[in-house]
Amino acid sequence: MSESNNNPQEWHPDSDTQIISDQTIISPISLRLCCIKIVDFMSKSQTRRSRGEFICSQLDELLAKSVGVITPSVKTLFGLENKAFKNTQNKLKLAVIIANEVRLHLDEKTAGEAKKIALTSVEKWLNSITPQPQGNQPPASQEPATGRELPSELDTEQARKYFARAVAAGLMSEQYKWLASQSLLACFCREMSVNLDLGKGYSSEGQKRLSWKPFEALFNVKAKNLTTSLNDIKKTGQDPIGIEKVEAIFKD
Repeated sequence: MSESNNNPQEWHPDSDTQIISDQTIISPISLRLCCIKIVDFMSKSQTRRSRGEFICSQLDELLAKSVGVITPSVKTLFGLENKAFKNTQNKLKLAVIIANEVRLHLDEKTAGEAKKIALTSVEKWLNSITPQPQGNQPPASQEPATGRELPSELDTEQARKYFARAVAAGLMSEQYKWLASQSLLACFCREMSVNLDLGKGYSSEGQKRLSWKPFEALFNVKAKNLTTSLNDIKKTGQDPIGIEKVEAIFKD
């Protein structure tokens, strides 16, 4: 009898499991343990020479645990459905998320020379994941690429920064295709409109007016559908799954 059969709580997908792919999720527990190990290691002066190597090895391990991992839904664990989520195979996409999260933690928990070494090591690690250009080919742009022009209202440095963060979070492709739910798209467009001050004036409730027009053209979505999604969120009082990813985009 196999080890998995001896452990009834261990779950494995079968031929009937519906696997939803291209998620971009880093395990919060694994991420926290990784950060704790790095901070603890950085505090040991006798290991100063190998700090950079240790940080890279920990980030490599976290990335390896995240790429392609299959996670069952909560209902699946209770036998109510047979569905699982498969994390993306795109190492760079996950590496960007890991680097951003680890930087935030190190910025808060380290100081002085240790902080400088740690942040530099994270940057070097991320650069090692990035595919290098071949021959005389120029480096790839860090901004999303698209075959069409951005609406003029969204063709700004600030807007492009938000789009780049959305790509890094796995919410949007580099071709401006929205990869998450329509509810998250509505929240994203609302925050973009507010932060870029796209609407004209204020509503009777004292809130900034929203402008959907630039997003209708960019994401091929109707304004009424975005409004309906926001109204549904307001009625239920429940934020859509993944809202924390949208909120993080607009935190500077």
